Amino acid sequence: MGKAVAAIGAALRLMRLRMTVFSAVTYATAAYIGFSQTALDTDTDTANAPWTENAGLDLGLLVLGWIFVLTCQVSAHLLGEYYDLPSDRYAYLASPSPFTGGSRVLVSAAADAAHKVTPLTCKHLGQLTTLLALVQALAGLGWLDLAGREAVLFPLALAMIALAHQYSAPPLKLNHRALGELGAGVVMNLLLPYFGAILHLPNKVYLTNPSAAMANLHTSLAMLVIPSFLLKIALFMILNWADRRADFLGGKTTLALVLSPHALAHATRACMYLAYLSAMALAYFVPATIATRANQLGLACLLATLPLAHKLARTLHPSSRSLAPSAVFLALKLAPLPVLGLFFAHLLAELAASPAQTLWSPAFYLRTLPVLPFVKNMALARGPPYVQPLPPAAANADATDDRVVIVGGGVAGLLAALELDMRGSPVVVLERRVGAQVADRGADLGLWPTAVDVLKRWIKEPAWWLANAYRIAKVDVVALPKGVDARAWPLRQVDMEEVTDRGGFYLVVRQALMQRLREEVEARGIDVRYGAKVVRVTETRDHASVEYEANGMRNEVIGKLVIGADGVSSVCRRAIRAVLSKGMGVDNDDDQEGEPRYAGEVCYRGVIDLHRCPNSGEVRKLLDAVGDNVMPLVMGVGIRASWSYINEDRSVACWWVKEKMDQRLREQEVSRQEDDPGQDQLVGGWGAVRKAYDQGVEWPHVLRTLQDATRTTDLYLQDIIDRSPNGTPWCTHRIVLVGDAAHPVTPNMGQGATMAIEDVDLLVRLMDAAPHQVDAFIEYVRWRRPHASQVAGESYKQAKAGQVVHPVGVRLRWWLLGKLPRFVFDGRLKSVNMFKQPTVPKSW
Repeated sequence: MGKAVAAIGAALRLMRLRMTVFSAVTYATAAYIGFSQTALDTDTDTANAPWTENAGLDLGLLVLGWIFVLTCQVSAHLLGEYYDLPSDRYAYLASPSPFTGGSRVLVSAAADAAHKVTPLTCKHLGQLTTLLALVQALAGLGWLDLAGREAVLFPLALAMIALAHQYSAPPLKLNHRALGELGAGVVMNLLLPYFGAILHLPNKVYLTNPSAAMANLHTSLAMLVIPSFLLKIALFMILNWADRRADFLGGKTTLALVLSPHALAHATRACMYLAYLSAMALAYFVPATIATRANQLGLACLLATLPLAHKLARTLHPSSRSLAPSAVFLALKLAPLPVLGLFFAHLLAELAASPAQTLWSPAFYLRTLPVLPFVKNMALARGPPYVQPLPPAAANADATDDRVVIVGGGVAGLLAALELDMRGSPVVVLERRVGAQVADRGADLGLWPTAVDVLKRWIKEPAWWLANAYRIAKVDVVALPKGVDARAWPLRQVDMEEVTDRGGFYLVVRQALMQRLREEVEARGIDVRYGAKVVRVTETRDHASVEYEANGMRNEVIGKLVIGADGVSSVCRRAIRAVLSKGMGVDNDDDQEGEPRYAGEVCYRGVIDLHRCPNSGEVRKLLDAVGDNVMPLVMGVGIRASWSYINEDRSVACWWVKEKMDQRLREQEVSRQEDDPGQDQLVGGWGAVRKAYDQGVEWPHVLRTLQDATRTTDLYLQDIIDRSPNGTPWCTHRIVLVGDAAHPVTPNMGQGATMAIEDVDLLVRLMDAAPHQVDAFIEYVRWRRPHASQVAGESYKQAKAGQVVHPVGVRLRWWLLGKLPRFVFDGRLKSVNMFKQPTVPKSW
């Protein structure tokens, strides 16, 4: 019996009934406005006192309408409790608030054990109440005598049900896609007032002249709808501002996250002041809106709250990453006042017109009841209620460990370790590959100017750049017909100096870059553990834990934060998905996102050390033929290729060939490391792989010559894959992704290493300046995700365009490449690839 009572109590708390009472006030005010249209069909001046002619509101109709409104709102709350659970969990653990974060019934483990209400139960209750609201709309509107008004009411009711359901639930999930603020205003301050007013519009008024009745209703409702709609949007922006960190970590997108704090402050203030300006504009330009004494009094009440709105506006500092409960409390007090003013104005008008009749009317007291909780909890309260903070974690070595654990010892991982160590943060790096020499292996890297600028902070010697990097000034795009001995012809020349604003595009020897970064890491005494295969990453409120296997032993390292720089098959990425799954009430540490997307081609790559090359003379002749600091880009039939020096002293060269390969052949022939697909791999049996490709593509003489000149240990094969940057979130409270772990892209733009370096640079600078690491993560994702999405989309389109083999398609591609104006082609290349790092203030 006790458990049943606890479960019922938990279900009632999930419904958040205290949050529903004010919708009853809006509904009751709208009902009075609708019913007061009785005076419009008379010749007497009873517009200020319609109650002299009528017995009052229909109590049964008032209750039925209220129950429908309540059901819609409860369904929104229940579904919100389920679909907002990850955000609510973070809000509960990080910064408990008296006003935001839901009912907290589902986020407390102790509470869950007591009442046994699961997230899935909450979801089912939400769906059930949505169905109940639909039944009420169908049955009630069909049963009541509404004199034809059901034709207007039924679409309104369906819209209210749909928006209430889709506020948090899929597929629309309005409150997760920066539409929650608008959705709340539309339902609560537009659809609801019209529903209440039309439901109680007297039949004789509507039947006399439906068009005139609706036109007069628009005028009468304007003062109720417009100011309160704008204030409701401002209120929800403030509520979401307070939950900015938790919503971000929970995967929600609200206006508070889309807009910068500066823009958010201005938008919120604008909505508040526009509410008052709209009321004054209505009174001046549409006098009919204040034709009744009730509306005149309501306007006066609204304008009387302007000082309170100004006080609230002054608390919205653009530098604030989250709002204090006092600001939220002030917003919650302000937003309902326009409706309350009109509500009391109409009550007073009713009492003045017919005091005895009004005081004996049950509808009068029923409408008044919902106001009492607001008056008690908000109007008479001096400040927000106190919320007991969660107790601090137990003091032990694990909880107080200040280390940052970096998973992955590639370019991004080592660079992150250096940048953090320079800022005084203890770091440990876990690298899966055994030994530094193995981890350093790889072909060439393309670096855009921002990445070069970051690396030059650590590699300052000009001699190193001369020995290990090659600046590409121009790219010659050429067409190559099908055939071994076919002759190419030029399509266009791209001025990379112009595209990069003279910053330079570089090819770099990956092995040399890795070795140089590793030397810096070793010189600074940073803890790098090779052969550490990470198997599990978890987080708590106070720290993150990484479990890894090394030398047959299972180990654990604990720190305050984990940076996932572990590539396409990131363990940290899977950990983020597992954390979010648990936030939804699913206990699944091995949540799978699925395989990366295969782009339909593979890339053969080679690096040639010309000092060790037997036929270096012939190779140099081929490389020198293209010109100094020029890289050819061959666009063939089902094939794309390039070759170049990769250092200024011209002792090392690289080449690559991308070929279309269908999924079946790829699965059969491409050698893939079991737990690291997509990484550059040493190819054994290269000839067998080439022979297996049976679609008729043959390499021209220059590529076969470069292949023959490459040592077997310097040949690589890579299947071209990517993932959507907008899929898995890039971070949780204590795990954040960089590079290919966050946004693996196809290599057609030469952006993989550059974006990883840009990620690290921006993330570390933000972490150094932000008051809270989550604030750094918010800005990091806000700046980097759009750029990554743009690069990924453009690169994938280039991959697919390059795989065209139909003669018409091939000719069209060549024609476009040759004929597009330079400002279009080069401008697009610049806009996609050139990322301007934002200026990060020293402190927030």
